[in-house]
Amino acid sequence: LIVAVAFYVLMAFYLKRYETLWLIISVAGLFGCYLYFILYCEFSVAQLLVLALFFRILFLFSDPELSDDYWRFIWDGNMVKYGYNPYSHTPKEALQMSGAFELENIYLRLNNCCTNSTYTPFTQLIFYVAVLLGEIWRDPVFWMKIVVLLAELGSACMIINVLKSTGQSVRNACWYLLNPLVIFEFTANLHHEVFVVFFICL
Repeated sequence: LIVAVAFYVLMAFYLKRYETLWLIISVAGLFGCYLYFILYCEFSVAQLLVLALFFRILFLFSDPELSDDYWRFIWDGNMVKYGYNPYSHTPKEALQMSGAFELENIYLRLNNCCTNSTYTPFTQLIFYVAVLLGEIWRDPVFWMKIVVLLAELGSACMIINVLKSTGQSVRNACWYLLNPLVIFEFTANLHHEVFVVFFICL
């Protein structure tokens, strides 16, 4: 457990995407811990949920490091805030039209400034609310991670409930809940497939 926490903290706060060797070592170490948990550890439902939640909370106060898509999320949220449709205008067009040059710092960090938004209305709502809450406390990324964390918690509870209702071992939930790839892609890097999993479970 201590080794897994150390690797997660390293990835959340210290490693950069260009540090390939350390990323490989960290990911390999985490998957080693993951297999150890699967094969040799017995968890109650409460212990499993607490451990899965704890690993995800470690990423709550860090910016996504392995993906820069989150800048587009923040940009789209700001476009909605300023009354612009992110589906109608590219960031370059919107910046020129809105005159909101305080957003130029975000614009310069976008990995694609020449395409309209491809994200769903559901996620656009999340971006918008995150931007508004980020003006009150913390930042938009923090609030997006809160939403992802809630979706993950909901998925976890539904997965465990399905396993119980079908007479299967709750241990099988470990394959998803403790999977480092799931934690990296969803809570750490804010990829929206987390909501697909949630609605499938629902």
